[in-house]
Amino acid sequence: MSEFENFNDPNIYLDFESTSMTTVSIVGNYIKLLETFHILFNKNIVTKKVHYTDFIYKQGMKCLNHIFILLLHYTNNLPFTYYHCEKGIYYFTEFISQIENENSFLKLSSIDAIIFVYKKTIYNINKKMAIQNAREFISSANESIKTITNINSISRYSAISSYFFKIANLSSDKLISLQRSVDDLENVKDIVQEFKKVL
Repeated sequence: MSEFENFNDPNIYLDFESTSMTTVSIVGNYIKLLETFHILFNKNIVTKKVHYTDFIYKQGMKCLNHIFILLLHYTNNLPFTYYHCEKGIYYFTEFISQIENENSFLKLSSIDAIIFVYKKTIYNINKKMAIQNAREFISSANESIKTITNINSISRYSAISSYFFKIANLSSDKLISLQRSVDDLENVKDIVQEFKKVL
């Protein structure tokens, strides 16, 4: 059993390494998780419906985003957060792959997968022991992570993932501008050009 399994352990709620955590380190860990998600999703999720695949991919990224931010806000413990997010990725991709294989009589959906992942990852947070004081770098990292989650898709990942680390250093205004300019673009080359303009 891992040291991070017990949500009632007061040590996970201590002000863990707050001096060494920065926006860049938080976003860097999130990007590593996103890469893991992308690899596992492509490996495990096989469907004939392309639009369905992109929808499920976005749902999985949003789920990962929520778990990451909630655990980080409540625990201020990046290794703990990373551990549970990684488990959440495995739960999600495995659940979705099972839906594809056995959906004929169970009638499960991506919502069921997300609820299952939340139950296994964030449901047991002990709010009585949670860190209550907000950290500016966590809020800043949250903005960067939201932008990455919103502009990413399964078809765009390979072309734009190399820019994700640079997003962590952008101001809120530039993040919003980047997200707005990329949202309506479909052509990956145009998206890369927008990244180059802003970064």
